[in-house]
Amino acid sequence: MKSVIKAIALSSVVLTTGCASMFTQDAHQVNVLTSNGQEVSGNIEGVPFTAPGVVSVRKSDHDQIVVTETENCSKQTILHRSIEPTFWVNIFGVGAFGSTTDYANNKMWKYEDSVMINCKG
Repeated sequence: MKSVIKAIALSSVVLTTGCASMFTQDAHQVNVLTSNGQEVSGNIEGVPFTAPGVVSVRKSDHDQIVVTETENCSKQTILHRSIEPTFWVNIFGVGAFGSTTDYANNKMWKYEDSVMINCKG
C-alpha cells in the first residue's frame, strides 16, 4: 500500500511540473556588448546594468527593451525571446500539465545569449 501511495505522489509531481520549470532558472544571463567597446549604463525593465558585461534578465513572455542612458549609443535595443528547448521535451514527453506550468511561470522562454548596443565612435 505504501508503494502505491509513493507511486501516486511521484506521478502527480511529474505530471504537474514542467521540464523547463525544473531545469532552467528564472533569469537568463545575457552578454551585453557595445559596438565600439565603450562602457555604457542603462536598464532592462527598470533593473540597472553596466556593459560590456553579463546581465541577468528575468524571463518574460515578451521581448525585452535594453534602454541605454549613455550618449552616442542607441537609446533602445531589442532583446528577442525564443522558446527554451526543454519546453519541447516537455510537450512531447509529459504533455499538457507540464507545458502549462512552464508557460504560467515564464520558464518556457529564453533570450539571445548576447546583444549588441550600437555606439558611435
